[in-house]
Order: sequence, then structure tokens, then C-alpha cells
Amino acid sequence: MATPVEPMRVMLVGHSYIARLNTYLNSELNNLGISPLVATVDCVGLPGATVFPGGKCINTLTSEILGKKPNIVYLQIGENDVANGHSAFLVAEEITHLVKSLTPTVNRVIVGQLLPFPSLERQVIVGTNQELKRRLSTNPNTKFWQHKNGFWKPVTNLLTGLNRTEVFAPDGVHLSQAGQRKYASSVRMAVEKALSSIWFSGHRPGDQEESSTSDLSHCWEAPELVELGMPFEMPDL
Repeated sequence: MATPVEPMRVMLVGHSYIARLNTYLNSELNNLGISPLVATVDCVGLPGATVFPGGKCINTLTSEILGKKPNIVYLQIGENDVANGHSAFLVAEEITHLVKSLTPTVNRVIVGQLLPFPSLERQVIVGTNQELKRRLSTNPNTKFWQHKNGFWKPVTNLLTGLNRTEVFAPDGVHLSQAGQRKYASSVRMAVEKALSSIWFSGHRPGDQEESSTSDLSHCWEAPELVELGMPFEMPDL
């Protein structure tokens, strides 16, 4: 009899967006909508978390993350650092250092694009994302994930003049209920692509992959495990 393949382990890590996503998943989308036979999904969210040193530095969670031996880590971090006045270059640099501390033992690391919540200067967020995407493009087994579903579109539709559903809450920082649904769908799609990438690479949970600067696995062009059919509304930066 063949030995059953264990489900892969996924960890979603970051600031309050992940903490609130955990609450949403527990009530609306158990295990991110992914079969527990395929993967188990856990959230580690620290409200106010930063990538720079401080009382809520995300790096303090690295041991906890690696201790659970995840196959996939999804990171949402950096917005609070931008809000604290750190430059796009330095924020991208710190996030890249964090990613490189994970990739030796994690099959795939996904870095979520920083979101342009209204209380931040949009161009600083755009600059941070551009620098982060550039830095991660050569890092093996890493994906810079660009959120779609209207996060970057203006509230007012420029073609029809009608108001769109606002994805951000009135506090100008967190996601609205509609935004939370869109965010969960985007994260789910990112995770599914990573799962497919691991399966189609021929590696299974517990395998260690060889990493090198010539490794193109960060492109992740394998078919998805599940076709969500979600509309892509946002062009590349």
C-alpha cells in the first residue's frame, strides 16, 4: 500500500491584515477554501507589525514560523514601515532580508504587494513595490504577488462616474468587509499557485529543493490546482 502524502503546510504571516484575515477565515472561508487533504493553513498576525527593528518586529516570529516547518509562507508586511517614514529602498531591503532567512528551509515564499491604503502616500507605496519586485525577481523560490480585484482603482469609476465598492474601511488603514473578501480571494490564488508550483516541480512535503541564482522556479508558471475564475482588474505597476 502506498504511503499517504501528508498535506502541505501553509503559513500566512504579517500585520493586522493577516490577523483580521484569520478572523475572516474562521467565520467565512475555513482553511482559505483549500481542501485540508491538500494543505493546512495557519495565520500568524501581529497587529502593527513592522519589518524594521522595534517592539513589533516581524523578525521576532521567524523561529515560530520555521518551527512549524511550513512548505509555503505568505508575507504581508511593510505598510507600517512606510507609515513610519522609512524609504521605499530600505523597506524593500528589509523585506528581502526576511525572505532570504526563510527560503533555505521553506519551499515557496510569497510576498504580498503592499496595499495603497488611503492614509499613506500612494507614490511611496508604488516605489516600494517596484523596488521589492526588482529585488525578489532573482531570489529563488520566491514570488512577489500583485493583488488584483480593484485595490488600486479609484473609488469612482472614471468611465461611468459611478462609485465602486470601497475596499478600505473608514479608518483609512484596514480593509472593509468587501475588501476583506477580495483580499482573501487574492491570497488564496497566490497560495494555490505556490501549491501547484511545488507539485509540478516534482517535490513533495519534506523534500528540500536545491536553490541557486539560476533557479527559475520563482516564475511559477505551473497550472493552478483550482481555477477560481476571479476577474483581474489591476494592471502591473
